[in-house]
Amino acid sequence: MIKYVINGQLYFGEEYQMTLKTPLSYQREKDVEVLIRGGPENNCLDVILKLVSDSEESAIILAENELERLSNLISWFHNIPIVKWKINGITSLGDDDSQNVVFMRAIGTLSAKATVIKTLGDESIKNLEKQLAKSYTSDFEEILIMWRQALAEESRGLKFLLFYKILEKLCGNRSNVDNFIKSKITNVEMRNNGRNNKVTIFTFLRDNIHPKTSKFPYNEIEKYLTQIQDLVRKKIEEDFYSDLFV
Repeated sequence: MIKYVINGQLYFGEEYQMTLKTPLSYQREKDVEVLIRGGPENNCLDVILKLVSDSEESAIILAENELERLSNLISWFHNIPIVKWKINGITSLGDDDSQNVVFMRAIGTLSAKATVIKTLGDESIKNLEKQLAKSYTSDFEEILIMWRQALAEESRGLKFLLFYKILEKLCGNRSNVDNFIKSKITNVEMRNNGRNNKVTIFTFLRDNIHPKTSKFPYNEIEKYLTQIQDLVRKKIEEDFYSDLFV
């Protein structure tokens, strides 16, 4: 077995930054140690993974899986879009910890300036360390992939659609989605779906995101986008209570 140190980065959406007051670290299983610290311009996080594997290829796969997992969890727990991650270097260590650089990849930089800055203090960092070190069910981690994709999507219409699809997956069908929404918003607006059925405004908008006419409900999607995101978060918290709160 060979010791590896892998350097990676997680990139935030263009309008977001996250700063860490101090680096955070945690251990995944017995052979994976992770250190996370703020990037040079706060538009990314630097991630250093120390792991043991039998080959460079398997080490990279382990690192890629952990970076993907990190992106999903940080997007969920701190409601901040992570649009991509990259590995930019891997080093193998000999028995005496002497270094052998295996490869190095160039890292692209984002030119847009962030406008939303989130700073994690000591207590928040301790909580995040616990959250990242914890093991979660595969169903929860699958939903977090969908959550991160929706959060990072720039198109308002597609973002709305992706959030609605999470509700569809968790509720089973659109009728159940409407029942869930009505249980959370008692005075929710209802619309005729064109088939003489009343549906919530959220389902109505979902059905009209790909309209057959030239009229597209931009203003209403903008109006209800934050609300559907909040509904999705509530549904995830209800369905995965044991993952999140136990």
